[in-house]
Amino acid sequence: MDLIDDDVLAAFGLPVEAPEAPREPAPIAEYTGALRGEMRDPETVRRYILGGHGTFTARSLRTGSRLTFRLSRPRHSDAGDARIYVRVLTGPENTADYTWLGTFRTADRDWRGRTYAAGWTHSRKSDIGESAPSARTVAWLLPRVLRGGRHLDAVMEQTEFWHEGRCGACGRKLTVPESIKSGIGPVCAGRAA
Repeated sequence: MDLIDDDVLAAFGLPVEAPEAPREPAPIAEYTGALRGEMRDPETVRRYILGGHGTFTARSLRTGSRLTFRLSRPRHSDAGDARIYVRVLTGPENTADYTWLGTFRTADRDWRGRTYAAGWTHSRKSDIGESAPSARTVAWLLPRVLRGGRHLDAVMEQTEFWHEGRCGACGRKLTVPESIKSGIGPVCAGRAA
C-alpha cells in the first residue's frame, strides 16, 4: 500500500510512477549453498567452530532436528586462551534467547600455562541438564570437531552446518563471497594460514 496516493502526487505536479510489474521469484538454486552460510567442507566447519566467535546451526540429516549454538571467547582472552564458551538457542529471539551450556577447551593448557584436559565440560551453572539433547549434541560434536580427520568426516555424513554470516574467528560481518562460503573473513584466514 502506498503512503501517498497517486492523486496527491499529481496535484503537486510530481510524476506518478507506473506500478511495478510483479517479479518472478528467484530460482531456488539462488537460495541454496554457500551464500546462505552452509558449510559443506569438514575443514571449513572445523576452522569456523575452533575460531570461537560465531553462531552456527547443526541439523541432523537423519531426524531433521536442528540446534543453534553461539560460541564466544572470554572477554579478556588472548591468542593463547583455549577456552570457547558455548550457549544454545532456547527461545524464539535468535539474538538474545541463548542459554549457557559450558566450556570447550581446544588445547591441554590455558594461557597461564595451567594443564587442563582438552574437550567439552558441561557447566554445573547451566540451566540445561547434561542429558538434554542440546548438551548431548555438544558433547558428541565438539570433541570430533577438535580431532578432525575421519572423526569429523563421520559428523559431516550425519549433519548439515550453517553459519550466521559472521566470521567464526572475530565475529565481524562477512561480505566477500569466498568468506561467506568458508565462514572466516580474509584477515582471519590469513592469520590462520
